[in-house]
Amino acid sequence: MQITNALETKHHDPSLFILGSVYVALFMSGIIISAAIAGQHYVSPFAGEETILEFFRVYADAVRVQAFFVLVSAIPLCVYAATIVSRLNYFGVRAAGPTIALFGGFGASFVLILSGMAQWVLSEHNISEWRSPRRTPYNFRHRRKPAIKIARSVIAAHTFANNSPCRV
Repeated sequence: MQITNALETKHHDPSLFILGSVYVALFMSGIIISAAIAGQHYVSPFAGEETILEFFRVYADAVRVQAFFVLVSAIPLCVYAATIVSRLNYFGVRAAGPTIALFGGFGASFVLILSGMAQWVLSEHNISEWRSPRRTPYNFRHRRKPAIKIARSVIAAHTFANNSPCRV
């Protein structure tokens, strides 16, 4: 039986620096671009109801752009969490820490996806005219489709990358 040192073998995974940089770049791009489109910073959640509704009515395009970037930034964060846990398991860490980190990373990605979907729903032009809160679940149901398509694309890309004969 041959014993190899884990530090001598290379773990084949994406670069953590690149994944982290892509996540930060996407998230910050959403903030910067939406502020540039709106010509002002995002409305404070402590502002009055009329101020908030007016912001979402007037700057719906800026809110929609930020929602897109928030949705897209959840993917590299999720991959980052999975890569960290995979690397820790590869190097023999058998404590509860990697599982907790995986739960935290997936949880943060899930909350980003929910946040992006909520922003997308709030960017509807007629949100201030809604008379009933029953319409909100309807809009969430139709706004989850981009999130599902993104998740399916990541799964397909991962499957292709792992089964490809020309693996990098």
